[in-house]
Amino acid sequence: MKDAQISNTTIHTLATQSRNISIPDKSGIVVITDDGSAGGETEFTNTTSNITLTENDQDVILASGNSTITLPDATTAQGKSFIIKKMDSGNIITIGGIVDGKTNPQLSDQNAYIKVISDGSKWIMIGHYPDADFSPPTVGGEGNIYTSNVGSDSVTLTWTVASDTFTSANQLQYKVYTSATNLSNTIEAWEGNATAFGGWRTATDTVTVTGLQSGTKYYFIVITQDEANNKSIYQTVNASTNMVVPIVMYSIAAADGGNIGNRAAADSLCIASSEKPDDYTNYKLFIAYTNDTPSQWLPHDRPIKSKNGTLIANDYDDLFDGSIITDLTSAGVLNYIGYWSGMNTDGTAHTSRCNEWTSNQNSDMGRAVAPTSVSSFWISAADSTCDISYPLVCVAY
Repeated sequence: MKDAQISNTTIHTLATQSRNISIPDKSGIVVITDDGSAGGETEFTNTTSNITLTENDQDVILASGNSTITLPDATTAQGKSFIIKKMDSGNIITIGGIVDGKTNPQLSDQNAYIKVISDGSKWIMIGHYPDADFSPPTVGGEGNIYTSNVGSDSVTLTWTVASDTFTSANQLQYKVYTSATNLSNTIEAWEGNATAFGGWRTATDTVTVTGLQSGTKYYFIVITQDEANNKSIYQTVNASTNMVVPIVMYSIAAADGGNIGNRAAADSLCIASSEKPDDYTNYKLFIAYTNDTPSQWLPHDRPIKSKNGTLIANDYDDLFDGSIITDLTSAGVLNYIGYWSGMNTDGTAHTSRCNEWTSNQNSDMGRAVAPTSVSSFWISAADSTCDISYPLVCVAY
């Protein structure tokens, strides 16, 4: 046994073999570690940067700064243990790997540590300071999610709130994910392949998912998270949104100029046409009378399409806002220079209506439109004499 005096510090050694101690020309702390040749000693390493451990590395890691200490593969390190301690304040030490089922646990408190050991298949925590939260929340209601208020573009999800050992129920967070395909019921699968509906929500048990496509089957999941970022996943649930039947526009042959008749007569032309689409309840002429215009009776919440499925307008408001998405000729509704409408741009009745659609005289005027236009001319272009036999446009809904 030998002692060495350096300034006011005494180095005491029990070494029975010669040892060389190198002191770098730097300020700071000198750490003397065993090189492993003597055996039976606990070895440690100081680090301020990211390191990846192996099964042959030191037992104790003293880490500072925002560092990641990556554990080796547990399957090749059976029986190996590490103590990882955070030495400073204000930074985060991340343990790279899975410990007790938690991915990349973190140490945030100064002097906090974790002791882990490999059982040959996974890393297990066998000690820690202070009380460490590596356990995920317990999902409520056996993880069941319930659907309600299923609409054409929305579904309401409800679940029982989770519980947690360290985080209070009113601080637990939830995130909803949607997918068009059924994914495996794991956090990794849903976070990596599904679409999050918004961000984390605190202390909630109900979310209405909006912006869905009509007539489509969706799968939903809820992930809960505690204050230590431990996560649990609820059970997958699915629901199919309601199918929205579009309003369909189609054309019929020209009438006797502007002599179409009253509303009942006009609608009967649409009903009798071989061009009408099947399985609709209402067939009406897309034309305005004094107190009877399409803007008064068309449904507001449906898309407007042609028989071949081309989208003309997204809904009622889009139809009467002064422009449309696809002109009627391109949509396949009709191929002609014009048709009778008797309407203003907003769908109300225009003053020119061929004497309430009873005249085929060139002395009377009716409002006609340009079917090749997507501007306001598609519904209200110019007056024409009532002796012109324009084709007519019908709607089915």
